[in-house]
Amino acid sequence: MFLKTKAWTPPWTPSPSTIQHCATTLHCRRHYISSTRLLSSSSSHNDHNDPTTHLPTLLTNSLSPYLQTSPPPRIALSCSGGVDSLSLLKAYLSVSPSLPPLTVVHFNHLTRPPSSHSHDLHCITLLTSPSPLPTLLTHTSPHPTFTPTLSSSWRKSVLSSYDLVLTGHHLSDSVESQILKLGRGVSILNLHGIKPVSFINGTTYLRPFINVSKDVLREYLKPDVYSEDESNGDERKGKRNWVRNRLLKDWRAVEHDIERKFGNLEEEVEEFREFFDKEVEGRYGGKVGGEGFKVDGCDYGLIDKLTFRRYVEEKGAKPSRDIFNKVWSKVKQTDGKGKKWTMDLGRNFKVEYEKGHLRVM
Repeated sequence: MFLKTKAWTPPWTPSPSTIQHCATTLHCRRHYISSTRLLSSSSSHNDHNDPTTHLPTLLTNSLSPYLQTSPPPRIALSCSGGVDSLSLLKAYLSVSPSLPPLTVVHFNHLTRPPSSHSHDLHCITLLTSPSPLPTLLTHTSPHPTFTPTLSSSWRKSVLSSYDLVLTGHHLSDSVESQILKLGRGVSILNLHGIKPVSFINGTTYLRPFINVSKDVLREYLKPDVYSEDESNGDERKGKRNWVRNRLLKDWRAVEHDIERKFGNLEEEVEEFREFFDKEVEGRYGGKVGGEGFKVDGCDYGLIDKLTFRRYVEEKGAKPSRDIFNKVWSKVKQTDGKGKKWTMDLGRNFKVEYEKGHLRVM
């Protein structure tokens, strides 16, 4: 997608299937935020929020919009052996007769002792017995010193051969992401947690339990055995571990329902994004949504800062406010005749100007 310095003109027209794909995503995201909030606490055990019933239901509801194709989609479940991904696997096995065949994918990052990796696989195979074991594939990292960013890229590359990928992200994961974004100083439009649906390398990622607490997943998995990654408890290994083990732990001591409050923030952000996108459509005649953002036929000089930030973030870049302000300042100085320039947006993204066009890569 290109941004001309006088008008934004998309190089492609989305097909009807792409439009339907985007509409499904928007519907699913709104549905998950509201429908799974009731499972954010394990304090009640009546029939309405019994995890043995509702976790499989959440899974089938999230999958159902994508199962109307022929042939059926190739589905993978990224399974670490931990409580979150094993809960997802258990839910899938409970309804598997009505679902397409599943491939369980396990990644060995070579960052833990071999015994830990063996225990992961033991937990996976133990859960699937005596049921027929789904196809289990183990991928070993090509480099033991991969950074988290490179490891993520490697996993996404492996999973790109599937149509749908299920991951066990839960409510705390999403809240941690929101807190980390606060620390980076992201735009208010990006102050949401982990999305229940996303598209990466042509593959659809589904996170059916993104609004379910980890306590509920533990309860659901009883008495099955799961693996605990000891590195997740080391506060020295990354900001997320510090947020998970120190900040959120202390925060819950004074605000026991802090996850619910961040969930409320998620809804507020989503409502603001929808309002803003409608304003953009009405003001510029463009549209925001799904896999990308386009603004057609508008005077570049009228495009405001917030709209440009929305464009940048829809391309996948998530720059801090300081970085974005520097880029925006450079953009506003560009008159359509200047020399080629490139500026870093962080996290392997950059914005490039050449011959009257801006491109986020």
